[in-house]
Amino acid sequence: MNVCLKQCQETPLASCSNLIMEDLMMEKLKDLMMEKLKDLMMEKLTDLMMEKLKDLMMEKLTDLMMEKLKDLMMERLTDLMMEKLKDLMMEKLTDLKMEKLTENQREMLQKVTTLPIT
Repeated sequence: MNVCLKQCQETPLASCSNLIMEDLMMEKLKDLMMEKLKDLMMEKLTDLMMEKLKDLMMEKLTDLMMEKLKDLMMERLTDLMMEKLKDLMMEKLTDLKMEKLTENQREMLQKVTTLPIT
């Protein structure tokens, strides 16, 4: 604007008016371009933030899924171990019961268990 005033002092009034209008239009154009640039930058920033948010959410989802999978595997492992423990206890109990039987009783039990079912 200062350049415009200096030029206005050196030129006739009609030309001065044109210079002022030209200067004002350039100022307005500069303001519009800055506003558009600001809008574009905000749009890009929003896109980047959304991308980062999506990445973080996927990472969190993956962590949660892995944690759940680990819990399910531990639960299944516990079930299998309990099943095996039950089988072992039943086997030991059967062995103990057999030890307590007399020889006669053992023979009778063996005969009964090996008889074909009719």
